[in-house]
Amino acid sequence: MEISKRLLTFETDKLPAISAVAGHVGAVTGSQYIAGLWRDNLIRDMCWERHMFESVKWQATRAWRAPTFSWTSVAGNVFYNDNSIAAKGFYVIQATDASSTKQSTPVYSQVIDGWVDIEGPLLEATLETHPPYDGSDLFKVREIDQVEIKPPVKVWVMIAGHWWEYTNKYPDGQRWVTNMILGRSERVTGAYERLGYKDQPWPPWDTDHVPEEDFEKIDPHVFGDGEKTRFRIV
Repeated sequence: MEISKRLLTFETDKLPAISAVAGHVGAVTGSQYIAGLWRDNLIRDMCWERHMFESVKWQATRAWRAPTFSWTSVAGNVFYNDNSIAAKGFYVIQATDASSTKQSTPVYSQVIDGWVDIEGPLLEATLETHPPYDGSDLFKVREIDQVEIKPPVKVWVMIAGHWWEYTNKYPDGQRWVTNMILGRSERVTGAYERLGYKDQPWPPWDTDHVPEEDFEKIDPHVFGDGEKTRFRIV
């Protein structure tokens, strides 16, 4: 997204900077505007990713700017992958309600709060670092900060859905699962915040370190047949 690469005088100006464009879109669609996303397209709009090629250094904002499900909450360029669930796929979550609180009267101004209620698969997981793998087929992206996690951190995985990729590399198709990594919010009791985004091949390519039966337990959730949880992301 071109706007995500722009450097602003004040961090809090991101939403005001696109308010005129948002106003035109809102007039045409009639959709509710929620911190840079649209209510009628909310699940898809939440599937933004960190851009692999950073023209703007990725980092947390110094002050709260938007709810974590919005791309406007981070500093750094983001994008919607045209070859992913953002463009095609089957979602297993739904947004049952959503809202944002504006700082001032204009509908498209800066927000001071926002949330989305989700119903779908939410699984507990552990986030940890591991030693580098050996292998000539792996590569390292330079200029990415290395973060060591000690001890392993408890997180939650929201399975958003799945999609198929058909390319020269996968002429017969490769199924992928889209996940969002969540953590408990320190700002809002009982709510979650988005920590990351991950596309996972399904079935997983490498199951050497995880028993196959563990993945079989996850399978129903991937296809929307598992237990649904209701929760809030802020």
